[in-house]
Amino acid sequence: LGTTANSDVSLSTGLNNLIRKLEEAKAGIETAIMPWPWEALQNATFGVQPEDYVVLYGRPKSMKTWVLCYLVNWAFQHNKRAVVYTKEMTPDNLYARTLACICDIYYNELREASASKSKPLNAADEAKLYQMRADILADPRQRDYITVLSGRDVPPGGDTVSWLSSKIDQLKPDIVFVDGMYLLSDQNKAKEDKARVRAISRELRQLNLATKIPLICTSQANRKAAGHNEANLDEMAFSDGLAM
Repeated sequence: LGTTANSDVSLSTGLNNLIRKLEEAKAGIETAIMPWPWEALQNATFGVQPEDYVVLYGRPKSMKTWVLCYLVNWAFQHNKRAVVYTKEMTPDNLYARTLACICDIYYNELREASASKSKPLNAADEAKLYQMRADILADPRQRDYITVLSGRDVPPGGDTVSWLSSKIDQLKPDIVFVDGMYLLSDQNKAKEDKARVRAISRELRQLNLATKIPLICTSQANRKAAGHNEANLDEMAFSDGLAM
């Protein structure tokens, strides 16, 4: 990954690339893939950049997957093609959360309506889902705006970063989301979790640099983080392998 015929960059090339970026910015050309939905993060980063490898981490049950689903919805709203890897959750469950965001429907009501006829979805919200289906049928490009990759349906050990790379090459997304990056399989089959997660993280970073497609992943916080409300790198699960 990342090996090309032109891997040596001269001073003149580096200077020309910098001047080109300055001229593009002056002309109002947007280089970010999309903005962030939160003002503080947008102001600090100027949007999701092609070279971004982002890990969002938090304690169990702190709605990390919900944040990821909201960002998938945000990418859809900005007409970006997204690929989403999930292993702990089924594609149907992930789509239910994401579509609740896209269609502005209360998720609990959507979940209850899909599980029991005694609590049907209200007519207005049901109409939103049918309207979205009609819009997608009318505009075939939208059919592939979101593709969910189910890690649990891949042969054991097959959902490696190389496998993810092949999916990116096939689907050509604008942005990739990974729900639980530590759940990917290590193609080197390291025995220690720290070494396994370190290898996965390094491979994801190289994949991001090689493809210029931003990666936004989730990870767990460790048990130490439960004792307070701080946010330190050493509170990331597998921090020795990932925080660096």
